[in-house]
Amino acid sequence: MLQDLVMLKRGLILVVGPSGAGKSTTLAAMIDHRNRNTISHIITVEDPIEYILQHKQSVVNQREIGVDTTSYHKALINALRQSPDMLMIGEIREHEIMEDVLEFSDTGHLCLATLHANNASQVFERIVNMFPQEKRDLLYITLAQNIKAVVSQVLVPTVDGGRTVAVELLVTTSRVRDLIRRGDFVSLVDVMEKDTQSGMRTMDQSLYELYAEGRISEETALAYADSMSNMRLQMRLSGITPGSKLAQPGETVDSE
Repeated sequence: MLQDLVMLKRGLILVVGPSGAGKSTTLAAMIDHRNRNTISHIITVEDPIEYILQHKQSVVNQREIGVDTTSYHKALINALRQSPDMLMIGEIREHEIMEDVLEFSDTGHLCLATLHANNASQVFERIVNMFPQEKRDLLYITLAQNIKAVVSQVLVPTVDGGRTVAVELLVTTSRVRDLIRRGDFVSLVDVMEKDTQSGMRTMDQSLYELYAEGRISEETALAYADSMSNMRLQMRLSGITPGSKLAQPGETVDSE
């Protein structure tokens, strides 16, 4: 799904999560996929540069804050003059940068960026809180028009002593766009839970799948769940023992 998203011609894709969640790794992998599969001009603005990206099918120019430019704002202004097909911003920390990113995507470019947030609902609340009240009605419309997806991720410990990533994915279907326009971010969770045909999933669905596959413990799934009570209830009612095969669409899992 992420490989399809990064091939879009325009819009904004946000990768969110706490520090150390692997956001930079995800962005680098997405950029590399586009780099290998299409002719594009890609610009990254980072603080600092974490992965060196080589030219493949695309031309990749990396800019580092404090080395190649003094600020994200100046880097974005210069980037617009170079007419890139895709821009990656290391992190959005303030409303000025958010405005620049939305303008960039609104003018027919694809933009990837990160934010510190735990899930899709929280990231929209954080963006809205960057702006004064009088700008928010227009902001809702702009977000609905430009955001294509929100990828939320966290690294969780596995039963074998390693770590794996749990991923929540929100894709802006017509229903999602309508909710964003109305500022109804709480309802996004319900849409993600039900619209799996669009590739969406909640963080709790991702954690439960890892638990059912036997890759993470019950304690880990509960500790990282957005709703511990719902996770515990799902575990009790499912009849799935860790490591057993998950039901596929159209299949059922027998429970006693």
